[in-house]
Amino acid sequence: MKNIILFCLLLIGGISQANAQISYRSKVIKGSDYVEPYDKNVVRQAMQYKQQIYNNNLSKVANMVKRINTQLLDLYKVNPNEALIVSEKFKALLDFINRKKFDYSDDYSFGSVMKSLNDCMDDVLSRYDK
Repeated sequence: MKNIILFCLLLIGGISQANAQISYRSKVIKGSDYVEPYDKNVVRQAMQYKQQIYNNNLSKVANMVKRINTQLLDLYKVNPNEALIVSEKFKALLDFINRKKFDYSDDYSFGSVMKSLNDCMDDVLSRYDK
């Protein structure tokens, strides 16, 4: 009788250890449901819309760079020393923007670039008073 009880305890202990050692590999994986492919026209329209936003924002950045450059040229006529100081900062900003390759279709990226350019423009305009 003792042997049967010991055997049952060993059997139960062995089963609980076996259950504890189940890995993800031994579990049955259920197949996924079929996913309908994307509508190519919808994807194309979304990509065109994103490209349009990118082009518009890139145009705004380019126009702001031209405006700052024009103001720097005007400042150079009035105060060459101040113009040189600001132009170095402006060049460093442009190098950073070109090196970083921002996604101008993203509002956050575009906004941060425009904020930096607006700060540079404010710096240029404030130098006229000095």
